[in-house]
Amino acid sequence: MDDNATCHRTLAVQDYLDSEGIQRLLWPARSPDLNPIENVFESLGRQVAGRNYPPTNKNTLIRALTEEWDKLPQQLLDNVVQSMSLVYADKPQTLDHLEDNIRRVIADIRPQMLEKVIENWTSRLDYIRASRGSPMP
Repeated sequence: MDDNATCHRTLAVQDYLDSEGIQRLLWPARSPDLNPIENVFESLGRQVAGRNYPPTNKNTLIRALTEEWDKLPQQLLDNVVQSMSLVYADKPQTLDHLEDNIRRVIADIRPQMLEKVIENWTSRLDYIRASRGSPMP
């Protein structure tokens, strides 16, 4: 899935996908269905970047991603699926209806989840301060 972003639609990307035997899934541009998986990818990327020995080539990256994927808490994956199910459960037909569903799901977020978000945000700020604005690895 690539949400039809121009950078994902270049011939070089298509050639690479073909060479790796990866089939592109048809997906509408800017589909809201793509957004929740970003939470999983972000968590996975954070875990890989935080390893004692970060990946240095394609093989070690694949191994690191596989190992960290296996460690992802099932609850994180369940939450992604559940949030999508709750937002689209009654098949909203208007933007207002969709927005109402999203607001309802957000209102149901538990305080523990918000605490984790704040901890993560704070640790990122600490890193930026310590590195004097350098981008995070």
